[in-house]
Amino acid sequence: MKKLTLTFISLMVLTATTLVQAQNAASAQPDSIKNRVEDAYNFRRPTPQVHTSGVINENQLTNLKAEGYIAVINLLPKKNDNAIANEKKIVKEQGLSYHNIQVDWENPTAKDYAKFAKIMDSYKKAITSSDPTQKVIVHCAANFRASAFFSLYAYKNLRWSEGHVTESINSVWAIADYPTWDTFIKNKMQESAL
Repeated sequence: MKKLTLTFISLMVLTATTLVQAQNAASAQPDSIKNRVEDAYNFRRPTPQVHTSGVINENQLTNLKAEGYIAVINLLPKKNDNAIANEKKIVKEQGLSYHNIQVDWENPTAKDYAKFAKIMDSYKKAITSSDPTQKVIVHCAANFRASAFFSLYAYKNLRWSEGHVTESINSVWAIADYPTWDTFIKNKMQESAL
């Protein structure tokens, strides 16, 4: 009986210790969660392989490879207040590809979009696969440029409907509130439809 009581007490202590460790891990989780790429500002998953977001902070950038990303396409001008000064270095140190197209918020151009489409085309095999280690992230300051450029690309190359494009962009920002971008998006969609 004494042996059974000791076994029971040992089991109770082990259970209590496990519960305390689980609670400690749970309370520590919010800090570690902030380091995930999906916690970047306005993060979206328009496809399983292509994600878009606003600024990715330095801690999140250091986790890109571990989270299955192979490339970063940054649409922020280098002198933008939200730009991460050493972003390219952080990304390259992980062996990932890094691209920066400096898209002027006030004046998006067909040339900017053409550069973006060419880069996306170079990842076409990855972005149409189902391999979770072949993801591409497109980002800018608030996921306005990124969601617009990727949605336009998906319209032409992934057969998204006009409604899907509008819905994808409007899930982040209201296109109609930005006439320059509204016109740019409509023009690019008309060109793609030809």
